[in-house]
Amino acid sequence: MINKTMKKLNQKILPLAIVLLLLLSIASVAKTEAQTRPPLKGNLSEEDKAIVDNIVTFLDKVFKLDTSKYSIESGRSRGLVSGVDKSFTIYLSSAESEVDILCDIRDDAIVWCSIYLPKGSPIYTTPTADILSNAKETLAELTTFAPKSYLPAIQDMLNSVKAIENSTTLTADLTQIIDIREVIGEDLVMMSWAPFANGLVYSQNTLSLHFDTSGHLRFFADDFGRFAIGTSEAKVSEQEAIQIAMEQVQAFSWEQDGEVVSNVEIRSDQTLTRLSLQRRNQGDTLYPYWDVYVALDKMYPGGVTAFHVAIWADTGEIDYVKPIGFYGGSGLAGRFTAC
Repeated sequence: MINKTMKKLNQKILPLAIVLLLLLSIASVAKTEAQTRPPLKGNLSEEDKAIVDNIVTFLDKVFKLDTSKYSIESGRSRGLVSGVDKSFTIYLSSAESEVDILCDIRDDAIVWCSIYLPKGSPIYTTPTADILSNAKETLAELTTFAPKSYLPAIQDMLNSVKAIENSTTLTADLTQIIDIREVIGEDLVMMSWAPFANGLVYSQNTLSLHFDTSGHLRFFADDFGRFAIGTSEAKVSEQEAIQIAMEQVQAFSWEQDGEVVSNVEIRSDQTLTRLSLQRRNQGDTLYPYWDVYVALDKMYPGGVTAFHVAIWADTGEIDYVKPIGFYGGSGLAGRFTAC
């Protein structure tokens, strides 16, 4: 049963893993200039060369990188995001700076593009401006480079913003999130827009733009409306989700070093919850989903200090129950007994 539970867990944490990987890819500038780039292998087809030319134009127009000042190397790569057709790595090199770009293509469109700065400062086509002005200009460039029906409404929503600050704004059609945070020593301003779903979002269903504090675009992803929303109504409340999770934890048992561990004590004053949208059975439709983290009173055999319980918020169905913590000994083998 644990193997099945782990399989479901891996499916549900995949979007989070993707987010972490992309945040790593746009992390702070390396402290040393001596960076070894992986070699680009294989020759590109004529079709791939045309795609790379389009990516370079995208870097000029949307990211404002002055690619004319660089020598350019490119090659096919393995993408970090699922559901794409092709992925490319592009190296820009000059005497002053190096810029590495990872881009993903789906249905002949650029859907994911991140830049990493191993050496120096990038050369841009225009002077820097404030982040908000740059974000508005980026959306304007996107409407020209790759027109989409939802971009004008997103532009209107951003145009109503007067200052950059952490915020979540809802309209009848859109959810806009502005999140300022530090990622591996670098401050980033992350903006995203998603179809309206009572404020709930799914990371692979949004248009996302990340800027550094100088106002330069560092990351772009456009998955807006990729998945349908089955419902955004959470029929299970937060308190109900916590109660369900605690019951599941108290019914859970596992075997560690030949001993059965059960009847754990819960710290009812230490629970964390998160309500989001998730794909059910890895389909193309999103539903509300509770992640509940329940703390235990001590470390139990196997290094278990808490549980992660996942619940479908529209039905109350348990997706999985997973003990978490620092695992030791001979490893964790377990069984789940439903309440």
